[in-house]
Amino acid sequence: MNYEYDKEYMILSQIDANPAATQRDISRHTGLSLGSVNLLLKKMAKEGLVKIESIPAHRVVYMLTPKGIVEKANKTVNYIRRHYNAINQTKETMKDILADLLSEYPAIYLLATNDEVGCLAVAAVEELDPSIARAIILINTLEEACDRERPIVHCAPNEKTKRHGYTNPTINLLEKF
Repeated sequence: MNYEYDKEYMILSQIDANPAATQRDISRHTGLSLGSVNLLLKKMAKEGLVKIESIPAHRVVYMLTPKGIVEKANKTVNYIRRHYNAINQTKETMKDILADLLSEYPAIYLLATNDEVGCLAVAAVEELDPSIARAIILINTLEEACDRERPIVHCAPNEKTKRHGYTNPTINLLEKF
C-alpha cells in the first residue's frame, strides 16, 4: 500500500471538508505531523491540486483546484479498490482455512460474531461449496455448542472462550493466517 498516497488523500479530504482548516487542524484530524502536512501541501500546490491563498490577519486558506477534485476522486476509487481486494483476499483465506479444518474434523461450529470479521467469516461459509459448508454449524453464542467434541472456530480473543469453561476445542481463525 502506498502510504504517501494515503497521506495526500487524507489531506485532500480535510481541505474538501473544511477549506478554512489550518495546517494544525489538518495535522490534528489526519494524525500526520505538522511538518508532513506542510511539505505535502507545498507539493500538492506545486502539482496544481491545491490552491493556497493568503487572507487578512496572516491566515492562509487552502482550496481544492478542479485538478485536485479529480485527483481526490481518483484516490477515493483506488482506496476503495485496494481495501475491497484485501477484504476479498481475507475471505478467500478464511474459506481455505475452513476447508482445511474440515479435513481434520468431520464438523465444526463457527461462532458468528456481529463485527466486521465475524460477518466476513459467515460470508466465507456462504460461498463454500454446499457439501463443505454443510459441515459448518453457525452459532451465535457458545451455549449453542451442544456437541462437546466438535471444535468451535471463532475470531475472538482466546481468553473469551476459555474463561467460560467450555470443554470444546477452540480454534481462532485469525491465528491460522
